Amino acid sequence: MRRLFIAEKPSLALAIASQLPGELVKRHGFYEVGDDVVTYSRGHALEQFMPEDYDPALKTWAFATLPMIPPAWKLAVKPDMAEQVKTIASLLKQGPQEVVNAGDPDREGQLLIDELLLFLGNRLPVRRVLVNDPNPKPVQAALARMQDNREQQFKGWYESALARSRFDWLFGLNLTRAFTIAAREKGYEGLLPVGRVQTPTLALVVARDLQIETFKPAPYFAISAVFEHANGTFKAAWKPAEEQPGLDDAGRLIDRQIAEALTAKIQGKPATVTHYEKAPKKEGAPLPFSLSALQMAANRKYGMSAQDVLNVAQTLYDAKLLTYPRSDCPYLSDEQHELAPDVLAAVQANKPELAGAIAKCNTAQKSRAYDSGKVTAHHGIVPTEARADLSRLSQEQRNIYDMVTRVYLAQFLPAREYLQTTLELQCEGETFATGGTTETAPGWRVVYTDDDADEEPSADAAQRLPAMAQGDALKCTQAQAESKQTKPPKRYTEATLMAAMVNIHKHVDDPQARARLKEGQGIGTEATRAGIIDELRNRTFLQHPKERSKELVSSTAARALIAALPPAARSAALTGICEQALDLVEQGKLSADAFIERNMALINKLIDTAKAGQINVPVTPKIACPKCGTGHLRRLKGSKGIFWACSGWSQEPKSCDAIYQDARGKPDFEAAKTYPCPACSTGKLHKRKGTNGAFWSCSNWNTEPKCSATFPDGKGKPDFEAAKTYPCPTCGTGQLRKREGKNGPFWSCSNWNTEPKCSATFPDGKGKPDFEPPKVHQCPKCNTGQLRKINGRNGVFWSCSNWNQEPKCDATFNDVGGRPSKAPQAPKKPTARRPSK
Repeated sequence: MRRLFIAEKPSLALAIASQLPGELVKRHGFYEVGDDVVTYSRGHALEQFMPEDYDPALKTWAFATLPMIPPAWKLAVKPDMAEQVKTIASLLKQGPQEVVNAGDPDREGQLLIDELLLFLGNRLPVRRVLVNDPNPKPVQAALARMQDNREQQFKGWYESALARSRFDWLFGLNLTRAFTIAAREKGYEGLLPVGRVQTPTLALVVARDLQIETFKPAPYFAISAVFEHANGTFKAAWKPAEEQPGLDDAGRLIDRQIAEALTAKIQGKPATVTHYEKAPKKEGAPLPFSLSALQMAANRKYGMSAQDVLNVAQTLYDAKLLTYPRSDCPYLSDEQHELAPDVLAAVQANKPELAGAIAKCNTAQKSRAYDSGKVTAHHGIVPTEARADLSRLSQEQRNIYDMVTRVYLAQFLPAREYLQTTLELQCEGETFATGGTTETAPGWRVVYTDDDADEEPSADAAQRLPAMAQGDALKCTQAQAESKQTKPPKRYTEATLMAAMVNIHKHVDDPQARARLKEGQGIGTEATRAGIIDELRNRTFLQHPKERSKELVSSTAARALIAALPPAARSAALTGICEQALDLVEQGKLSADAFIERNMALINKLIDTAKAGQINVPVTPKIACPKCGTGHLRRLKGSKGIFWACSGWSQEPKSCDAIYQDARGKPDFEAAKTYPCPACSTGKLHKRKGTNGAFWSCSNWNTEPKCSATFPDGKGKPDFEAAKTYPCPTCGTGQLRKREGKNGPFWSCSNWNTEPKCSATFPDGKGKPDFEPPKVHQCPKCNTGQLRKINGRNGVFWSCSNWNQEPKCDATFNDVGGRPSKAPQAPKKPTARRPSK
């Protein structure tokens, strides 16, 4: 073996293998191509040890164990990567001449391959290949310019990613334990997680919620006027002068007297156009989606969660319908432009309804999206040349595929053209302004619908202005001072929260940290932001105020956590400062160990804050466990809903396994009562919830000898009276049991589902089976069947027994004094329908 390539993911491995000289042969976990072998990981193959893996004593959470600092950092193979790691280890032992690190061209890509090689004890020379576009030409170019993996750029990537990983472990695990312990000492039962990215994200929502809830509306006046021109009328808004009295800090007019005087001053007065411009404009197509942009757009349009969008995009990638989804870049390489004809042909085959728009596409056109210089580790998300029957996809998959393909089509359509009008005028020394746009050619907008628009059109944009020129005369025909009130900011949705994570620099005061966060595109990554929001929601720190609502609100526990943390722990400035230090690590100016040592001072300070106990968390009153008397009941959420369990179940060894159903937020002790089973005499009757309501069943239903006795519920107790049985006179072996049917109680044989089956049923007669044979009358219509008395929805009637036999007889008769009437019922007339227009 000449070279062993280790790619970050299988798709990249295939892209590299396809461009190597020789015949490509697929093996289990790798590809053989001539003298080369290409294998792969699936993201990180290794994970860090947890505290209890270093020391079993750390399984117990206590302040005395903090801070936890591993004496020597250790990694373990992820369970789902064990087989693939064995494959890679086996290939390394075959002694290739060199190994090639084919991780993504960034910090994390460098780390996940380098750490695997170190874990496996590799001593072979390592080279580095940087592939950010899996298309043939870019891969060939990358293979032609491979570099030594020991160069400072790659060493810096590895060291900075390693430092970041270890800092996140120290920061997150130590502070989560510290603040959770402090909360539990106050009686809080839950977990208070702290993380470098998760906590600032939660803090954004908490701050917005508090801002909304403490908001006090302030009154102000909006001045507008209608002006008349020779070519038509239009509306314009007042622009206050720089020294205008009566304004608040935001430039709003809050003085009623000034507002009324101003409108009176201009009413009916002449005015003059001081500026008028009507310029043709062009708007190019939007860039293809990055993952964050796709998640935000899908949340706005379809209400999908960020995690759901990522999951769906991943399935479409696995189906080869979309390119790699975990991309932070909206740009495409220049080489990808050559694929446009084949991709458009595939899209037309997959979505014939887009044929009209595709026919207008010009594949020779190269939009601003095609710029290899702006492509980072991955390019934008676009459709592929793959063809498929989309009817076999889920609705969510079709939605995401549709969104991505429409943006792709827009790259080959003309620019949107419109006329942009701006107007200013003077009336009695006051300035008014307005503007408007008039679309002249939709261009790429033909592939979009109205609900794809990100914003509502403004009143100005919807207004058509008459043609005029600077200096034209006008007249104010109407002026008004509309009384308004300021509105609170809107609550976050997943889309706006993700946007805030990307633009977190807007919420940071420190200028250097703000600049670094802006450069680094916020907190979190394309691959992790969705999971962070999802985890906050799963832990109930973020909730939806109403079912199907897109809005996110913070819980009481979330607010308590953020209030308890000092600014240094909850502000995104920490991430910005860390990134600045990690830049120094990447440049070789600061070691990873020095970076960790510098930040341990902050971690220790925050642990001391938690120890001080200045935390106010919501505490659920403790309810003593009636079974063991020592533990207390905790309200938990299980796969089948809410329930209560004794705190002893989580202790080692378990001391109590008591479980109770939840009844409106409290343990249902009544449901936990038991009664001796009269059927087997050894089991206990437990109250259960069935599809038809509550009932009681024996505890021996699944033990030998089994007891299948069940009893209906009678006001919280087993109803033994209702459980009485009578011998079945039809089969002689079964027992008649009382049942509830659609038309009331009746009695049926217990052998209805055993062999030989007995389908005997009897009407209920005052709590007992009515064995009196029903009176029958011969059917006068067919003369072979017998009329039977039936309890119907509209009362009692008689029908022929041959209603379901051949030849069928559908005769029915009204009931008259317990006997069928002589004349059959008249057939129902069909309902007349109004003829369609």
